[in-house]
Amino acid sequence: MAETEDFQVKEPVTRTFVEQLSGAVREDNVPLKQDIAVKVKELKNLGEVGHRLDTLERLGDKGEALNKHRREVMELQDRNEDLHYHLEDLEYRSPLSNICIRGVPIQADSGKLEDYVVQLFQQVTPELIDKDIILDSIQRVGRPARTPGMLQDSLTCLHSYRQKQIIMTAVRDKPTITFKGAKVGIFQDLCPLTL
Repeated sequence: MAETEDFQVKEPVTRTFVEQLSGAVREDNVPLKQDIAVKVKELKNLGEVGHRLDTLERLGDKGEALNKHRREVMELQDRNEDLHYHLEDLEYRSPLSNICIRGVPIQADSGKLEDYVVQLFQQVTPELIDKDIILDSIQRVGRPARTPGMLQDSLTCLHSYRQKQIIMTAVRDKPTITFKGAKVGIFQDLCPLTL
């Protein structure tokens, strides 16, 4: 007989005893197996919960990124709208500030066309002599003249609509003006956009 500190066997170990002990362990094992199965299932569920939490965290990050992109898109839409209104304003104003000048000699191109036109405007409207006349653009229109004596229209866009109105009022009753030896006509630009 074997003897240990905590456990003493008083009877000899027989086959029947081992079978009874094995049966008792099996009976105790059934609820233990069920408990283990439940715990394993809970662990699997916990794994799924962990996966779900990871997914939620990723979705949260994506949601933050989406909100950031939405804010950026809204800012860009606001800027685009502002630019659109500004462009519309420029397109509306630009033709209204245009003046067509007929009869500017080609020789004026060899000098500075802009200086020629500014001096012309100052002669026509003495009240603008002391003020800066700002031209946004000036260009020849139509086909280029083939000979130096031919006349070609020039299109001028004044920066100030008020100055344009002063000039147009001054030339209203004057079909032509003699300036530097040339007969020059100043007219409202009659392009389709301004009508």
